[in-house]
Amino acid sequence: MLLRLKLSSFIILVTVFLSVNGCGGCSGESDEPFSDKDSASNAALFSGLVELDGKTFGVPSSLQISEYITETSPSYSRALTNNPDNYSAYITPMKQALNLGVYTSDFSYIVAYQQISDASRQFASIKFLIDELNLSNAMSENILSKIEKTSNKDSLIIVVSGVFTALDEYLIAGKRSDISALVITGAWVESMYLLCTTLEKDKSKKIFAMVADQKYVVDNILDILKPYYGQSDEFDRLFDDLVNLAYLYDGVTYNYTFVKPKTDVENKLTVIKSVNEVIVSDYHINSVKSHIQQIRARIVSTKSDS
Repeated sequence: MLLRLKLSSFIILVTVFLSVNGCGGCSGESDEPFSDKDSASNAALFSGLVELDGKTFGVPSSLQISEYITETSPSYSRALTNNPDNYSAYITPMKQALNLGVYTSDFSYIVAYQQISDASRQFASIKFLIDELNLSNAMSENILSKIEKTSNKDSLIIVVSGVFTALDEYLIAGKRSDISALVITGAWVESMYLLCTTLEKDKSKKIFAMVADQKYVVDNILDILKPYYGQSDEFDRLFDDLVNLAYLYDGVTYNYTFVKPKTDVENKLTVIKSVNEVIVSDYHINSVKSHIQQIRARIVSTKSDS
């Protein structure tokens, strides 16, 4: 079956710049602009920009994807997340960095469903991997106790967003961009896994479109990883797996219809009226789902040869 999915108009503040390639979740119609009165969680939620080695890449945040999942699927499933007890089995820096990304994505999913007790357990695994990667200086000593005492979703997102921002800045300042690239990759793969698994249970066109619209994000992930190709067989296997995923996404095409935008000068708002249709078959989406599940299984595996 061939589907034509309309990624219709959305409104943005003219001072907010979202990468076209990274706006995988900007679907659906809206008449409400992104407002300054929205909490800091909204800034994290809709940010699709990642800066690494002086370059900017479009990669949707884990919070953004998790919020879309909650809108489609009301049921939280702890079984979808990586077991928080697996953390000690990840002994190589690559495995630790990838699964640090996985756990942060799972954390976003858990928080989106307001499962606070699970969130503190998941964050304990994040803290362990941060310590193992010698990144402890990026965090305050009492952050875990703060998370355990926070029961409000928005407050929790603000606290943790601050942690992840500090961690990112610490990695960049310490010239550990390879670790940062792996964390970003692990988080994106896990978010895609959660999306694809949700799609298996709920054939929502919104989720279908979001999976399809990650086509250009795969290219961005490859660009982030490319400078480190050849550093190990393990790394090269991950990169090659993502290249194969990019080939599968060649089956996703777009039909763009330009409509002149409407500008509200007084309120400094621009309404984007153009329409971008995703044209994709069930076969290609199922192929993407299967490949994502394979990549994710290797990342979270506790076996040393995976």
